[in-house]
Amino acid sequence: MKTKKFVLLVSVCLVFVLVIIPSKGISAPPKPATIILGTHDIGTGGYRLLALVTESLVAKYPEIKWRSIPSGVDLARTMMVRTAAAATTLHTAGSCWLIQEGLSDYAEIEWGPQPIREVYLPEHVGQGFVVKGNSSIKTGYDLKGKTVATYPGSPYPTLINESILAFFGLTWKDVKPIAMSSPPEGYRAVKDGHVDTAFMNAASNIATEMASMPSGIRWIDMPASNKEGWKRVRKVVPVHMPKTLIVGPGISKEDPAEIMTVAYPEIITYEKEDEATIYWILRALLETRSSWEAKDHSLKNDWTMEKNWRLWEGGITPMHKGAIMYYKEIGQWTPAREKLNEERIAHQKELRAYWDEVVQQAQKEKIKTKAFPGYWLKKYEARYKK
Repeated sequence: MKTKKFVLLVSVCLVFVLVIIPSKGISAPPKPATIILGTHDIGTGGYRLLALVTESLVAKYPEIKWRSIPSGVDLARTMMVRTAAAATTLHTAGSCWLIQEGLSDYAEIEWGPQPIREVYLPEHVGQGFVVKGNSSIKTGYDLKGKTVATYPGSPYPTLINESILAFFGLTWKDVKPIAMSSPPEGYRAVKDGHVDTAFMNAASNIATEMASMPSGIRWIDMPASNKEGWKRVRKVVPVHMPKTLIVGPGISKEDPAEIMTVAYPEIITYEKEDEATIYWILRALLETRSSWEAKDHSLKNDWTMEKNWRLWEGGITPMHKGAIMYYKEIGQWTPAREKLNEERIAHQKELRAYWDEVVQQAQKEKIKTKAFPGYWLKKYEARYKK
């Protein structure tokens, strides 16, 4: 009798374990036939890094058709996922802040706060102002009256340059803004001597080209020890933080670059995107780590799981349910992260409801479409920037 009871108890326990522990073979959703990834423009660090990763994804999962759509314009990359032309796209933490909160170009009446979701958050390899190595500009304080790139249509890249100027106590009034179509055009303009400076990604091909030229490349330092300078940076973009590089174009242990970092290239999507597609993007990414991390210093050091969670927990945007499915499967999703995620989703819903309310108020007050962004920003600051 005791033996039968023992066998019954073991059987019940086994069934219980099989129920509560997810099995990859059983729980995995079907693979999509095609996965389209939005990316930054050719010539940027984000494009190059994602291309290296995608090579590994194709090798591991050749049965999936992997495609990439590049764009140098923030709004265009956001539109890719808004319209489901791509499953995910790449942005920086600064762009995600603007998109989620409905700020800058996203304050236009056709945009407003967007229900974006995270998939994976690497740390930026580093970005900062560069000048040609033979330039008379030695520090950021020498930039007064000089030409600096600006990017109509890409609000966050423009804010990157603005935040670096702020570090040195400068504004757009102190320099000569030169409009560029995209950051890669700004990179090339600095390389070719058409613009004095612009921010550049330390992983970009153009930075490497500059470093190999006879004139060389010089990074404009933003020392972390300058606390007041960094306070001014964060008044412009609250997610920027200092980073010291000892490897990169024109950079070494003997001549490090004290520049800045954010979460980048953040792999983001929209709330409505297919759960199975996001699950397989994340699963393929993490299962091929040993392949892609061997291809680049930044992929090995900045695309770690530890940095993903540090940046996500210190950020503002919820995680997509498809990503959560895989994070649960590999034991990376905790009750604390679930609570934080729910709080962020609640903020997005409340913010969008407030946007709708402000739109109705604007219509009653007959605010013109052109004047609406300024109207919204005043309302937003009064409610959320106390």
